[in-house]
Amino acid sequence: MLTRVWVLIAMLNLAALAHAGGHVNTLGVLGNPVVIHAGTLLARPGDAAQSESTVAISGGRVLAVAVGYQDPAYFAGLFSKPEKVGVVDLRDHVVLPGLIDAHVHITAQPSVFVRNARSGGSSISKPDFALNGAVFAQRTLAAGFTSVRDVGSDDESVFALRDAINQGVVPGPTILASGPTLSSTGGHGDRGFGASESLHDAVRRSEGVCDGATECARAVRHNIKLGADLIKFTATGGFMSDTGTQQMYEAEEMQAIVETAHQRNIKVAAHVYSAEAAKIALDAGVDSLEHGWLLDDKALRQMKKQGAYLVPTLLISRPSAWANMAGTGKGSTVRDEAQAFEKAYAMGVKIAFGTDVGIFDHGQNALEFSVMTELGMSPVDALRSATIVAAELLGIDAGAIEAGKRADIIAVRGDPLQDISQLQNVQFVMKSGQIVKSDGLYTGGVQVRKVGSPVSFK
Repeated sequence: MLTRVWVLIAMLNLAALAHAGGHVNTLGVLGNPVVIHAGTLLARPGDAAQSESTVAISGGRVLAVAVGYQDPAYFAGLFSKPEKVGVVDLRDHVVLPGLIDAHVHITAQPSVFVRNARSGGSSISKPDFALNGAVFAQRTLAAGFTSVRDVGSDDESVFALRDAINQGVVPGPTILASGPTLSSTGGHGDRGFGASESLHDAVRRSEGVCDGATECARAVRHNIKLGADLIKFTATGGFMSDTGTQQMYEAEEMQAIVETAHQRNIKVAAHVYSAEAAKIALDAGVDSLEHGWLLDDKALRQMKKQGAYLVPTLLISRPSAWANMAGTGKGSTVRDEAQAFEKAYAMGVKIAFGTDVGIFDHGQNALEFSVMTELGMSPVDALRSATIVAAELLGIDAGAIEAGKRADIIAVRGDPLQDISQLQNVQFVMKSGQIVKSDGLYTGGVQVRKVGSPVSFK
């Protein structure tokens, strides 16, 4: 199955290049060094902005950040051949670290299921999910999100997509993937078709269904064998599965999941609504709580004490077509997600940016910033949640433009600290030192050419 997925992804990439008219970013693919002239540089969101700066990049890493607009020769000690170093002109832009979304479902979105239903399909294959994910990954990267954490998929498609991106087969953000979400029988992640199907061993393994401490520990080991970068489990039911908001796993089951993962240096995320289930998950040592819409003061204090992260996914609760479809729109009497988020922010709980994109269309991740600021979070803290804080949660060397960090860099025309909606219109994207989106801003180096933007798929 994985071989078929890889072949289909490679075919999609060739088709995308043909559709783009052959606009291949040769300079980026070859890893040629560049310097960026930044009009305003937000190197580490939260620190003071720097004006007229230069960022030196080679080998996918930031080499140095200098004051003023410096020629490549200024970095002669870092570049072996400064005359071959290109220049990216972003003097009219605000330059900042690539954005990070800590809660996505990269291989799915509503249109996939609608299209499948219209064609009379009963289920969507894993290769289909992988192919769709390759398209969605390009949209995500073009939107300025250079890293994402996928927290729920099948047991093959997202791993094939992640590996294809890492090996340069298709463009996309760096993906940390959990694979199948661990869920109790009948829980939020039990997607078996039919009342008895989730009792079958093969289905349980592919869907992440497990019960009891021993079986849950085994499921963690199985996911890690598949290639999981993290483990995600459903501590409570969920709205889209119509399984409610209360606890679905016993304390010993959560403990087994977390301990087994942590023994292997793998972090654990828990889907959770109710405060009581959250406290049990925190007692087990979970690293992040996803959604957390019913968290009370006690649970939030426990989160702060333990240093656990909240990934609030506020956008899916806004009045909208997708929220209504998902049954999570405003007007629900079940919970008040705004109150939990506002309390968490006021108490100083670590908040990492996450959207649950895949429940709505990919490429719209930055809309979450507007919801966060509407609810009282400062623009700079919202930006930190998607850079510094999210990078800490994911455990990746990104989230800041500093020497030694991965060269994940974006640029926008206006100041996002004054108008957070600027992040909805990213003009320039560099991922690991490769320019993947540009507006003709590359002006120099041994090859001078306009960099083609990623293909736009509708």
